[in-house]
Amino acid sequence: MKSVVYDAGVLIAADHSKRRVWAEHRVRLEAGLVPLVPAPVVAQASRSPRQAQMRRLLRGCEVIAFDEAAAR
Repeated sequence: MKSVVYDAGVLIAADHSKRRVWAEHRVRLEAGLVPLVPAPVVAQASRSPRQAQMRRLLRGCEVIAFDEAAAR
């Protein structure tokens, strides 16, 4: 099965309650696909602890460490 990696745009769209992002996320989770989010992407998109929708999306994702090996 392919994996999918979310970028900051997906996190920001989820935080703004964009229906398409949430619908696609739900389809992935129902198919057993856990989206990956590199830790620097979370840092880039996070601006406030009040971003409840983004935090909710991240509960269904695997936040992965981003070291030099992953960067290459």
